[in-house]
Amino acid sequence: TLDFHLKTKSIESMLNRIGYPNAVKRGTAAIEGKLSWNGTPFAPDVPSLNGTVTFQAKDGQFRKLEPGMGRVLGILSLQSLPRRITLDFRDIFSEGFAFDSIEGKALVTRGVAQTDDLTIRGPAAQVAMKGSVDLAKETQNLTVRVQPALGESVATGVLFLHPVTGITTWAVNKLFGRPLDQIFAFEYAITGSWEDPKVEKLGGNAPKAKPVAAKDDAAASETAKEGSSQ
Repeated sequence: TLDFHLKTKSIESMLNRIGYPNAVKRGTAAIEGKLSWNGTPFAPDVPSLNGTVTFQAKDGQFRKLEPGMGRVLGILSLQSLPRRITLDFRDIFSEGFAFDSIEGKALVTRGVAQTDDLTIRGPAAQVAMKGSVDLAKETQNLTVRVQPALGESVATGVLFLHPVTGITTWAVNKLFGRPLDQIFAFEYAITGSWEDPKVEKLGGNAPKAKPVAAKDDAAASETAKEGSSQ
């Protein structure tokens, strides 16, 4: 059983020491948790791994990763995914995503890490991940939401052309949770192996609850009719 707390003032230097050079530029991090496995302390048995891990990172940038380098880092940076996802956000991810913060917590059960709240915030986009990663089999079942930070640039562009409209756009974006950014957000389902992930675009920000609600309303209406006829 390992109860640990790790802080680093340079993610870049730490990764260089453990064999992943040129994976991340700059950055600070704090990682803590408690993990247990069957076997010796120096040879963790991943299929029997259990515990929790909480991590935070700030002010870094993923480099353009080489194939096979740091596959878990590849999941976070989204560079390892096929062009079907980077086509929408090629400038953001393909050349190295800069992040202001990364925060998340994972519950590990028999080598499978589950997270519901992993968030990556950067000047270009905000990424939210939830789902599971099988560390032993190197597979994943994730839902990823990518929300580009377009609001400021859109408001600024409108401000030059139409000052009053531009100020209104900026104010709405600030007061109501950056709705302009959410309009251009996309969700993806990512499954399969780390080596060959399968990506399915789930759509933009349009809520999928409406059709379900409509069916529920129809069912409720039908039930009411039956009740009145009785």
